[in-house]
Amino acid sequence: MGEEEVVAMRGAVGRRSARRLRVGGVAAVTAALTVSLVTAAPAGADPASAVGGQNLPVPLERAGGFVGWGSPGDALTPPASLDGVALREVALTAETALALTGDGRVVVWGVDGQTNVIPASVGSLDVVDLAASSINAGVVTRDGRVVVWGASSSTKEDPTDVPAGLSGVTQLAIAHTSAFALKDDGSVVAWGRQGDLGVVTGVLEVPDGLRASAISAADFNAYALTTDGTVAGWGRWGGGGGDSNAPLPAATQIPGNVTAVAAIQQGGVALLADGSITAWGLYGAEMYPDLGGKRAVAIAGGLADAYAVLDEDGVLHFGGPGAVDPALVSPAEVVGAPVAQFAVGGGQVGVIQTEMLRGSAPTVAGTARVGSVLTATPGTFSGEPDEVSSRWLADGQPIGDPASGTAPASLTLGADLAGKRISYESTATKDGVEPVVSTSVQTAAVSVPPPPVPAKVASMTAVTKVKIKKAAKKVMVKGAVNAAASPAGQAQVSIVKGKKTIVTATVPVAADGSFKLVAKKFGKKAIKKTKAKNKATGYRGKYQVTVTYDGNGGVSASSGAATFKVKK
Repeated sequence: MGEEEVVAMRGAVGRRSARRLRVGGVAAVTAALTVSLVTAAPAGADPASAVGGQNLPVPLERAGGFVGWGSPGDALTPPASLDGVALREVALTAETALALTGDGRVVVWGVDGQTNVIPASVGSLDVVDLAASSINAGVVTRDGRVVVWGASSSTKEDPTDVPAGLSGVTQLAIAHTSAFALKDDGSVVAWGRQGDLGVVTGVLEVPDGLRASAISAADFNAYALTTDGTVAGWGRWGGGGGDSNAPLPAATQIPGNVTAVAAIQQGGVALLADGSITAWGLYGAEMYPDLGGKRAVAIAGGLADAYAVLDEDGVLHFGGPGAVDPALVSPAEVVGAPVAQFAVGGGQVGVIQTEMLRGSAPTVAGTARVGSVLTATPGTFSGEPDEVSSRWLADGQPIGDPASGTAPASLTLGADLAGKRISYESTATKDGVEPVVSTSVQTAAVSVPPPPVPAKVASMTAVTKVKIKKAAKKVMVKGAVNAAASPAGQAQVSIVKGKKTIVTATVPVAADGSFKLVAKKFGKKAIKKTKAKNKATGYRGKYQVTVTYDGNGGVSASSGAATFKVKK
C-alpha cells in the first residue's frame, strides 16, 4: 500500500490474547484504551495534503468497513445496524467505541459507561470530528462548535466544561482531565484541569503564539504539529526540561522535518519526512519498533505505554514497552489493504478499510397522492463506485422497465400507483465488487384525491301564487325555484306587514323546484303582531312575501318576493 492510501490513525496498545471479529461489513474491536487523533501526510508533503487532511472524518470515498483484532471480549462488538454501513471515523475508549457514519450519524457501542450515552442534541448536529478518552467523548460540528460529554465534576474543571463561545474548531483531542481544540487559525485552546491527585503538570499551558496543523494528547501531555513542520509540546514530557521534561529530539525542531506527532502516556513519537520515526519520554530508545527497512507513513498513540506505526506496505508495527503483545500482529486481510484510518487501544486494533458500502440513503420528498410529483435524491456510497444507478419502487417492485437504466429523479404518481408505497433505490457497482444497494424509506400509501367539486348552477326563485281564505283565516303561498339541475333542498319564507313579521317558516323545495307555505289563522296573527285597534278588520292591508332558497351542492342560492292585499 502506498503512502497516499493512509488517512489517519488513533490510539494506544496493551497486552492480551488475540481475537478477531467481523459483523457483516464491520469487524469488532473487543477492548480499548483512550485514544488520540493523529494525521499523517506522505513524506515530504505538507500535512494538510494527506487524504482527509487535518480535518477528520475521512472523505466518503475513502470510508469503509471496520476490522478489529486483539484481546478477547465482546464489549466493543459493533451493532448489527452498522453492517454494510460506511464509517468515516472511529474513536475508541477503554470500553466503548464511537463512530461517525457516512450519513453523518454518531453511533456508540460497548459496555455501559460514561461515554456511551450520546446527548440527544448530538443527533441533530453535522459532525466533522470525534474524540474520546476513557471517561469522556466529544464531537466537532461543521460550523466549528464543540460538544463534550461523559464524566464531569461539580467541584473540579473537566473536559465537559467547554469554554463559552468556543468556535472555529477543526479538531478535538481529549486527555485524562483536559481537552484541546485546534482552531481554523492554527491556535489551540485548552480547558479542564492541570493535573490530578495533587500533581500539577502544566498540560493547559499552551505555548504562546502556537500555530498548529494537528494536535494529540494523552495523560498529562500534549503535542502539536506546527504549521512549519516541527513539534511543540507542553505538560509532562512536553520538552520543557526537568526530570519528566527532557528536551524534545533535535529532529523534531527542524522546520519541515515532521509530518505527524502522537502523544502516549509518558512521552511521544513523531513521524519524520524521510519515513523514519523518533520518540521521547520515559522509555527513550526502547520505544522504537523494527520496521524491517520500510518507511513509516502514519503513527498513533494514546493513554498507554505504546504506540503504533503503519509502514508503506500496510503493515502495523507497535513501539514501546507495551508493544510486545503477539495478539496485535496484523491479520492477513489487513496487510496491504487500503487503510483509511485506524485506532488502537488496550490490546486491540481497529482499522477502517476503504470499501464500497452505504453512505447516505436515498431520500424521497413530496406528497404521496395521485397526481402529485415525488422528487428523489440518490444514495451515496464509499469506495468510489464506477457507477450509481437508481430506480423507483412501488411496494418494493420496480416501476416501469427495470432494464431502462437510471430512472429520473422525479415521479408523477398515476392512478395505477394508488394504495402503494413508493421508494427510491440506488445501486452502486464496481468492477470485481459485489453491487451495493441502498433504498429510501417508503412513503405512505399513495392516496386518491377526492373528486373535484363541480361548479354550482344558477337558480331563480319566484312566488307564483298567493291564495287567501275569507277573513284571512288561511293564506297559502306557492312558488318555484328554477335551475338547470335539481334544486331539491329548502327555502325560508317570510310574510311581513309594514315592519312587522307575521309569519316565518322553512319549507321544503321539491326536486322539480316547487314549494308551498300554508299559514293558518293568518288574520288573527296579523292583528296580534301589528297590534291593530280594530279587532274585526285589522288584518286587512298590504303584505310582502319573501322566499330565500338556500341552494344545495349543485345549485346556487337565490331569492324572490311578491306583494298581495287582503281586502275582506
